[in-house]
Amino acid sequence: MTVSLSESLFSQSVVDHLSEHIDLHRIEPIRFRVHFETEELKAIAVKHLHERIPDVRILDLRLDQTIYISTKQATKAESLLFLGHELGIRPEEIVATGCKVGDEQLLNSVGIGVAMGGSPPSVVSASNWLTRSVDQNGLAYMIKEVFRKQMKVSLL
Repeated sequence: MTVSLSESLFSQSVVDHLSEHIDLHRIEPIRFRVHFETEELKAIAVKHLHERIPDVRILDLRLDQTIYISTKQATKAESLLFLGHELGIRPEEIVATGCKVGDEQLLNSVGIGVAMGGSPPSVVSASNWLTRSVDQNGLAYMIKEVFRKQMKVSLL
């Protein structure tokens, strides 16, 4: 199964040979979700990927025969900026939220970086805006405030 940005925002394809599909369509997805028929086939593929692609990152949640494959540089920030580019959205037009260490790059790369209440100090200092905590519906509050500040009121 592959995910690409094509006719619809996210399309899915079932293929026999993933590498041929990637070469044929010249796609460079940020992350693959791959499901195997057996646990043994998954183990063989993981070993092969590690041997052939040294900078591959494989996430195995061990819930089923599924793994997630990405490059080590596929961060939240790079993924969001890639998606924005594909949709014609400039980085300064993006609002992103973060709440844990590691989200600093994401918050620094967008127009409005929002830290959730209770975030570590490094995340708060990387943000443009500190909102309420998750328990206080901080995300909903931030969205409401962003739209409220963008509304233009005209009096007749």
